[in-house]
Order: sequence, then structure tokens, then C-alpha cells
Amino acid sequence: MNYIPLEPSVPTDFNLSLFSFNSSSPLSLDLSLNFIFMVAFIIVAATAMGMAVYGYGVLRLGVFGDSSEQRLTRGKKIGQKALGGFLGISIAYLTILTLNPDMLRTSISLEKLRVGSKVTSLTSSQTTPYTTSASCMTSESVLASLPSGLCATTSCSALSGCNYQKYLPIIKQTAENIGIDYKLIVVTMCKESKGNAGVSPNKNPDGTYDCGLMQVNQSGGCSASILIPETNIALGAKAIKSALALVRDIPPGVPQLGSVFAIYNGGPSVNTQSIDCTTQNGFPNNFPKWACPINPGNGQFNMCAVKSYACDLTSCINQIP
Repeated sequence: MNYIPLEPSVPTDFNLSLFSFNSSSPLSLDLSLNFIFMVAFIIVAATAMGMAVYGYGVLRLGVFGDSSEQRLTRGKKIGQKALGGFLGISIAYLTILTLNPDMLRTSISLEKLRVGSKVTSLTSSQTTPYTTSASCMTSESVLASLPSGLCATTSCSALSGCNYQKYLPIIKQTAENIGIDYKLIVVTMCKESKGNAGVSPNKNPDGTYDCGLMQVNQSGGCSASILIPETNIALGAKAIKSALALVRDIPPGVPQLGSVFAIYNGGPSVNTQSIDCTTQNGFPNNFPKWACPINPGNGQFNMCAVKSYACDLTSCINQIP
């Protein structure tokens, strides 16, 4: 059972998710931890306030008939400690809320604590996983690709079979509202879902789900509201804009948009400095991890998979009219 708002435009306008009692969306560890965190915060805050009232009100006013100086002094100390504890937990809460609100939803990413990071929600894609750590490039091949561009030999496949024209009016309006090139939304949507709003949710190893046209990452399953095309496209577009804000100091030969798509696919960490492609190792510049898949790592979001994703979308941009 889903809650239906009286004003359907409100969730989309304010980026809200509707509350759902749908039993098909299982409870997750994320939601359970979030509930425990909030209950613990309320208990601590209530206890601190109770101690403050007890210290300053009951003890200091001598409600129990003992107005001795010693009892008044002890009541004052209790009240001060209580207020100190309350202020401490409030400051901690506000600090986390400012630096990384996702941590309060238990979508924890230490990468987002980095100063200047503006990413609030990124996605993960249904890219075919690599199961080995085999390299897809060598130092020599990375260097050889730079004159023409790291993604120059990649052919566009994301647009093949993608029905993006159906959603083009929504995409263009969303891009205008958010302030990005609509083509970025088109190629990302095509890569993630081929423009199919009914694409099956992708469950990730961490228990989260990738939902809808833009495969927006969510904890606790894909609610009906997140699958609404306007809402889903808007969330994906905001993630793209957040990725754009993180891309800077990209070396020559590495496409800037490639870094944007890499972040959308694998998160901000894929755009941090590689330990292989550095000036100390004979490269003209320091390269981001995704652009140097010499030691790509394991799993779905190893650097070979992320580079393939990023270069595919980069090659598709100029094919959109």
C-alpha cells in the first residue's frame, strides 16, 4: 500500500520519496540502523534534558525539602553536565548533517566527507561484472592513447536500442532546470536502462537497489515514487551535476566527461589519483584511477568496467542531435 499525495507534484518538486507499506520492498540493514540511530539520539537527548530539569528545577528549587548548599551545588553540576551532553550530541548531529547527510541515512561514504564534495546521491549501474583483476591496459597502452584521447577508439553502444525520444521533453526540461547539457542525461539513461521505465531493479552487494530509468541508487528497494520518470530523471540529473562539480584538473588526453560518467557509475573514489599512472612513474601527469586500469581491482566496479562505461558514454555524446 502506497501513500498517494493530494498534490502529486510536491514529491517531484522537493525531491521527496513517498512513504510505502509495500511488503515487496524488504527491510534492509540500512533502514534498521537508521531507526536505531534516531531512537538512540532521541533517548540521549531526552535523558539530557531530563537531567537538566532535575538538576536545575527539582534539586535547586529544593522540591524534596532539602535546600542545603551542598545539594544546590550538586544540582547545578548535574544540570551543567546534562546541558553539556545535550549540546555535544546536537553539535555532532549538525556536523554530520552538514558534511554528509547520507551518513544519517546510513548510506555511509567517507569519500563524501572530503571538503568540496557535493555528491548527495550517486548511482551504480548494471555493468557486466569483471570477476578477475586482470589488467585491460598497460602503462605503454595508456601513454599511446593520449595523443588521440583515452576514449578515441571506443565505439558508442549505449544508444543502440534506446528509446530516449519518448522522454526527451522531460529530459530537456529537467536539464534546463538543473543547468546541465541534456545530452548527458540521454546517454546515461540509455546506458542504464535503454530508456525502459520498467527495467528490473538491480540489487547491489551492499543491499541497495538501482531503480528506474537512470538506475538511481536507493536503500530498501524501489518505491513507486522513485520509478516515476520525472522523479527518476531529476534525481539522475542531479547526480550528474554533482559529478560535474567534482571534476577538475583532468590531464590532457583524458576526457573530462569521461570522469563525470565514471563518477556516476562507480562513485567519487574512481576519480581520485591512481597510484600507477603518476609523474613519478614516467607519466606526463597524474591520472585518475578509472583512466589507468593497469591494476583494476575486483568486482563490478573495477577500473576496467568503469573505463568501459565512461568511454562508451563519452563516445555517444556527439551522436545525439
